[in-house]
Amino acid sequence: MNLEELTDITISDLMKRDVVLPSLYKERFETLAKAYNVDFEDTDFIMHSSEETIQKANDLLDSTHTHIAKLSSSTQDAQDAIRDGDSDKLQRVSHEVAQLRDEMKQLQARIYTDPLTGKYNRQWISDHFLDDDGTFQEDGALTFIDLDRFKFINDTYGHTVGDKVLIYIANFLERSFESSELVRFAGDEFIVFSSTHDIKALNATFEKASDALTHKKIRATNGDILPMGFSFGIAAYKKGDTLKAVLEKADKLMYANKAAKKVSRT
Repeated sequence: MNLEELTDITISDLMKRDVVLPSLYKERFETLAKAYNVDFEDTDFIMHSSEETIQKANDLLDSTHTHIAKLSSSTQDAQDAIRDGDSDKLQRVSHEVAQLRDEMKQLQARIYTDPLTGKYNRQWISDHFLDDDGTFQEDGALTFIDLDRFKFINDTYGHTVGDKVLIYIANFLERSFESSELVRFAGDEFIVFSSTHDIKALNATFEKASDALTHKKIRATNGDILPMGFSFGIAAYKKGDTLKAVLEKADKLMYANKAAKKVSRT
């Protein structure tokens, strides 16, 4: 995880507060850094960037407060219209509320959606799965996915092709695991959250999906068939487990899965 990604998660978390002060930002940033197993040695660089990130957080807060104020005003106008029997005013308020609903959806998408793939991002994990201390709120299972030979695709065919591959595989994963939650974690890494504790069944499901992706015939503009596939590791977690510990376990299993596939190809 880089500084920008961790910053976005921190901002999402601080959206719950009315005011964001530098000391609060620093404290929350450090807590989340530990939760995500991030080690930034350049403290000066972190603090230098804090003013910009705090401003970004406050901009989002201002936008949220503006929408709340609009909703409050529309609610009062609706009450007045009903009391006075003013159908024209009530219709106007109804239109304003519908517009406000669309704006709120856009704000939520800005916070929780990865702009490239359209899937959930890291920020969404913090708000929907973790307590303030970075521990899970409920039991479940986490599957850590790393794309196979993605660096080769980027280096050989360019980042435009690489981005298209990421979008294609993200959509493939979402279709393959409709009952689970898909998150683009970073770069070519994804996480699938499942409520089931049946690791054996999950392994079989992901093995099947991985094999199916391997046999997809996706071509580059020059006609080359692109190498498609992913390696994965599954780790169950209990309420109170840290994201850091669960990710470390899943990451090790993912690399074991990747190594086993390399051996089978030789």
